[in-house]
Amino acid sequence: MKKYRDFAFPHVAVGLLIGLVLFGLTIITFKYRYEATLHSGNSGMIKQYEKLIDRYESGDIGAEFIKMMNELYNFDYLRISEIDDSGSITPIFETDYDTVAASINIHNWVYVTKDDSLAGTQENYNETASGNGFELNMSYVKCDEIWEPIESLDRYNGNSYDLLALSEGWYSYPDLFVFVAEVYGNYAFPCLIINSYYIDGDTLHLGSVRRGIASLPFAKTWDFTDKSSADNYIYAGPDDSFVDCISYGIPIRPDKYLDAESDIFMQDSMEDIYASGKLAEGSRTYTSTLDDEGRLTFGGVRIYETGGHRYLIESVITAQSFTGFFMPFMIIYAFILMLIFIGIPMLAAARPYRQYKRAYENNLFKNNLIDSLAHNIKTPLQILGGYAENLKDVEDAASKDHYADRILEKTAEMNKDIEAILKTAERTTPELKNCSVKDIIAEAAAKIGGEFDITGDAQMPADKEYFAQAVYALLDNAARYKTSGSVQVRVDKDAVVITNKTDKDNFTPGTGIAIAGRILEQNKMNLTTAIKGGVFEARISRK
Repeated sequence: MKKYRDFAFPHVAVGLLIGLVLFGLTIITFKYRYEATLHSGNSGMIKQYEKLIDRYESGDIGAEFIKMMNELYNFDYLRISEIDDSGSITPIFETDYDTVAASINIHNWVYVTKDDSLAGTQENYNETASGNGFELNMSYVKCDEIWEPIESLDRYNGNSYDLLALSEGWYSYPDLFVFVAEVYGNYAFPCLIINSYYIDGDTLHLGSVRRGIASLPFAKTWDFTDKSSADNYIYAGPDDSFVDCISYGIPIRPDKYLDAESDIFMQDSMEDIYASGKLAEGSRTYTSTLDDEGRLTFGGVRIYETGGHRYLIESVITAQSFTGFFMPFMIIYAFILMLIFIGIPMLAAARPYRQYKRAYENNLFKNNLIDSLAHNIKTPLQILGGYAENLKDVEDAASKDHYADRILEKTAEMNKDIEAILKTAERTTPELKNCSVKDIIAEAAAKIGGEFDITGDAQMPADKEYFAQAVYALLDNAARYKTSGSVQVRVDKDAVVITNKTDKDNFTPGTGIAIAGRILEQNKMNLTTAIKGGVFEARISRK
């Protein structure tokens, strides 16, 4: 007999193949979209800084505002410079790798610095000239504890999300790629939550610091609390001005890229840049991309003209590799595909397997029934033959009637077996309802006659009429072949056990036993038979 796995394996193999193809196509599409979107996002970020330069040119903002904006949309390296008529380059803003920004809110920023001379200083800016009254306050403090957690942040994920979010038309295509990137990008954004702290003069003392989104229970935490100054710490709460304090970390200095492009980056004059041969006079843009173990570094220099002045934008940003950024999605997506393309094929294989199993069991039942019939009918046919021979030899009417009656009796027995078989074949979908097993046994015993000792009772789900036929066959077999005493029937919640004494050492199931087994199988029950120590036992148990 074939196993379920023989039916399921071809379906599952096809399902896995489809799943693998779908997974591969999705990953290829995502990878293409990811890299194309990163390129677009790099252009989008540069356009944001071009707008800042426009405002700087018009006098609406100062270098402080550019610094604040750089903390929100951060290049790994950014230098914005003004180019004078002689071609000399004068920096307006350049990325500082010795400060860490923490925002109280969009108007108030705290910069943690390693520079003793900056600690305790403040920068204030008020956009009164533009009429919108934007205030920007920056203060500098020292903090020895912040560098350890800051250096643990993965800035590449944040860079990737910034590039994606600033790409062209990002929010115009709410498809699966955008949805996944948005969800993971927000939860993987590199940030620190400052839960407790206190400021003493120009020094910030951190207590409890948490990495990542506050709602993530597995986020790493640090506790720098000085127990000797425990009373000084302020704990985050709804009235605390520091409650939304988020540290964005330190940009990753792109040394490998800057070394490769040192002849064009961080020069003092346009003449030096032109001397590299990478940017011709009259050209405005030079860009290049470095692939480092799947991480893409986008860099370049761009000359931007506004208000009759020229500005130079030098920018470098490294994005997370495709695998690094989308790994959580790929794991979850692969698991979902496995559930679909393994689960559905397995369910699809269940129906043909059930049909095969039913056909196999029917065929097995027929074969067993034929064997039982051959065994059971062989003896009656021999007896019938003997009666017929005797009927030919006798002359008196009494003897003829005697042999004729015996022939009719044996014919009736054989006919009874055949009717039972036909009745069994008619019932293919029994209706199972709870019924008293003792009542059914008692009714069958009364029809058979003889000595039956019935103990116990139980409610079992069964087709009452159909089940009664099986019980009758088993009790009739026990009564017919017992050698002494009564037929013992014990009923409990788990099984019905029928036993009788016999002088046989082995047992060959007859037609009645075969029919009973078939009926019980369709009633979702098992029938087992055995002879041990001169006792025959038939056990009916639930599946």
